[in-house]
Amino acid sequence: MASNKKVITIPYHPRPFQKRLHNSLRRFNVVVAHRRFGKTWFALSEMIDRAFRNPLRNPQYAYIAPNYGQAKRVAWDILKDFLKVFGKSVEFFERELRADVTLGDKRYRFILMSAENPDAARGMYLDGAVLDEFADQPKEMWTKIVRPMLSDRNGWVIFISTPKGRNAFWEVYDYAKNQMLEDPNSSWFCALYTIEDTKILPEEEIAQLKKDMLDEEFRQEYMCDFDVALANAIYSKEIAQAHEEGRITNVPYDQNVPVSLSFDIGMDDATAVWFWQIAGKEIHFIDYYETQGKGFPEIVKDLKAYPYVYDFVYLPHDAKVRELGTGLSRLESFENLNLVKRGNVIVVDKVDPIDGIHLVKKIFNKFWFDERRCYKGLDLLKMYQREFDPMKGVYKKQPKHDKSSHAADSLRYFAVAYYRHLRTIRQEDRILEVETDYDIWSV
Repeated sequence: MASNKKVITIPYHPRPFQKRLHNSLRRFNVVVAHRRFGKTWFALSEMIDRAFRNPLRNPQYAYIAPNYGQAKRVAWDILKDFLKVFGKSVEFFERELRADVTLGDKRYRFILMSAENPDAARGMYLDGAVLDEFADQPKEMWTKIVRPMLSDRNGWVIFISTPKGRNAFWEVYDYAKNQMLEDPNSSWFCALYTIEDTKILPEEEIAQLKKDMLDEEFRQEYMCDFDVALANAIYSKEIAQAHEEGRITNVPYDQNVPVSLSFDIGMDDATAVWFWQIAGKEIHFIDYYETQGKGFPEIVKDLKAYPYVYDFVYLPHDAKVRELGTGLSRLESFENLNLVKRGNVIVVDKVDPIDGIHLVKKIFNKFWFDERRCYKGLDLLKMYQREFDPMKGVYKKQPKHDKSSHAADSLRYFAVAYYRHLRTIRQEDRILEVETDYDIWSV
């Protein structure tokens, strides 16, 4: 008896390694791939193939890019090219970046979305999703938005990206890798493809790329190295040296030594906090906290849940400014919450950011970081970079303000406090002298 199934061929011709990858995918998939891998072509073709094999009514899929411009510029034309084989059965909605294919009484919907405003996607159901260039997306796009959208229809996901440090993309890749090691039949799958694995570029072109790019850039973009610092990262050398010297490791909390906190306070931005202890001439960063959209009462409640005994809190220089709504300064508001005893909440001096960065660099060789608890803060420090001046083609001295700024500013406030306010620290009736050969207040 003849089959009623119709074969539909889209204009996609996968390379051999892409064929193998298509055949290996499971429900939750993480693909680390080099530049020019064909990530978007691969992911959209997989989405379309799974869609038209889906027996559920009116399946719905999302391709999510870091921003609207990238979704439209990179994926929209490819999606339309793939779906035009359906002729009059497909309808494209340019403004919404949406395509609907109607076959009989069944509708297949494909939506291109942006991670710029995650909450805008709430309320939808999804049978599948692609998170393209997830290294440039917030972790919450997956944990709070996409994951719940997949639950009622047992949907699938593909994270696919080139690395950009140990951020949320590295986390989900590492998680998938561990799941596969623990259970070969896990619903998680991961794969990593360097240019040496795919060999899609001629050797002469690879050799030329190595000449034209910085070593760090080539290793990140084509060798998928998660541990390469950005070429213009402000603390790249200091962090690399800390790794080499074993100062990013397990740094236990010493219960005999109080913990102090340095804050960068965000109103519309994030609030970042470094937790640290003084151990002789070493500075131990034992934890990192970051949140957004919370007021002081909620933040203090979170901090009290940690198993630490706090000594001092250091706030930014503008914490003495009174707010119109309450008539209180942030300093007064914080003191009223009793995280530390009154008088131990200190506002650091105002210092030019360039001088503060220089001071951090001067004492970075004293820093020890707990690898597990401080990984998010460290990843943000790795991304902290100088602003680029496109007119002059050079990097400015001033740092770029982005999501990495809060961790970096909190660390900078620590450095100012360490030098200015902690030149002598009483700890168990001992005086610890803070040593530095750099005086930002000298004339």
